[in-house]
Amino acid sequence: MNIGTFIGILFNNLNTYTLLAIVVFIIYYVLFHRYIFSIFDPMFFGNIIPSAFATTTVLFLSAMRKIEIIYLYNYIITLFTFYSFFFLFGKKIPKEASMKFTIKHYKNTYQNLYYSSMDYLGSYFWIFFIILSSFNVLIQVFFYVKTGIPLFMDSRLTVQMNGGAVIGVLTRLKYFLEPVTTFMSFFLLYSSKSKQRFIAKSYVLYLIVVGFFSGSKSGIINYIFIFSLFIFYTQKTNKKWVYRISNPKSIIVLFLGGIFVLAIIHIQQKGDFIGTLNHLILRFAAYGDGYVYAYPNNTINMVYKPGLLKFIFGDFLYTFRLLNGRPIGFGFELSNIVYNVTNSITGPNPRFNLVGYAYFGFWGSILLSIISGALFTFGRNILISAVNKNPSYIIFVYFISGLVTSIESDICNVISNITTNLFLQIMFFIFIYFFLIYLVPKKNKLCTSIL
Repeated sequence: MNIGTFIGILFNNLNTYTLLAIVVFIIYYVLFHRYIFSIFDPMFFGNIIPSAFATTTVLFLSAMRKIEIIYLYNYIITLFTFYSFFFLFGKKIPKEASMKFTIKHYKNTYQNLYYSSMDYLGSYFWIFFIILSSFNVLIQVFFYVKTGIPLFMDSRLTVQMNGGAVIGVLTRLKYFLEPVTTFMSFFLLYSSKSKQRFIAKSYVLYLIVVGFFSGSKSGIINYIFIFSLFIFYTQKTNKKWVYRISNPKSIIVLFLGGIFVLAIIHIQQKGDFIGTLNHLILRFAAYGDGYVYAYPNNTINMVYKPGLLKFIFGDFLYTFRLLNGRPIGFGFELSNIVYNVTNSITGPNPRFNLVGYAYFGFWGSILLSIISGALFTFGRNILISAVNKNPSYIIFVYFISGLVTSIESDICNVISNITTNLFLQIMFFIFIYFFLIYLVPKKNKLCTSIL
């Protein structure tokens, strides 16, 4: 079933879909409200909201009798096993650490995290920020020169898929550099040194501009979530922002983020207002588009099965040309099958239970959901554990957690993160290490202090 057909069925049965959505979202709220620190928690919009929409979609398809009952059973069992691990071993947000409970404590006593409280960052933190952010800017400039501005392209993903080895490697590095340097810049905004604050502010402004021209609807929203996570981590000394981000009025930030998203969609739709609204509706529906493509007509059984070793190590082997003939991605293959084409440039996310069922069958998908739930719980737990810790430790934890926390919605990306991308990032840091040792004069005390 394609998305157009699904949207038609949805509008003809809007009451059913709405009722299911209300019930599902209430259940998710009851289950998860103690596990997130505020509406700005990345888990809220990155995991809970997409998962709730996906669950609504599967239940709706089943209610409309568009899928076989085995797919409903498999979805429920895999989702249950995935989150059972999380509810058994995942860390709840303590009441004293949850921003939802801090307004009454901080409303009249907040203070700004500024000047001396961030002096302990040290020169090494500053040097690493300069190096990493410079690489990020240079990579972005190279992309603009080589491929153009993504906002004005028909499909920005086409460039990544067909750009060759250099574009592919640089894209993987940029996926790591941008969020990490964004996080680092937020710490430096509160440095006691005016030069560092000025450069950090300039870099944040640069990120906002690049985020707009990237054509990514979620780009600016991700920056908001990263800042929220930064506030959560530094809440003992950053009480002013804790109050601001906990205040119900802070919902206006999400509203402004929504305006930003609409502006991007409006430009991509070439000024077509109706097209903008349709695209926005499809955006929400797309949280469950993988199930719309895969479950009706047993399309999921037509997907190529790579085998266990290729599933785990395939991306690494294909990236470094140790294997030839890289297959198209899971989502693109589903799109090809549904639309009966061979050159799809868009497709649904490879959600963990779809990939598990397609590659390993009913029981294999359950085993994969247990492993996925364990990895997700680990990533989330270490993320929560870093509250009020040393900034370097926070950055490291944020990086490690980021490798696995998207596993529910994009398991193939997580496997790529753990294998290929992590290898490239380690090689990148080794390069920086030897650069600092052998190419920077030893007499430069500022640079050698990092070692």
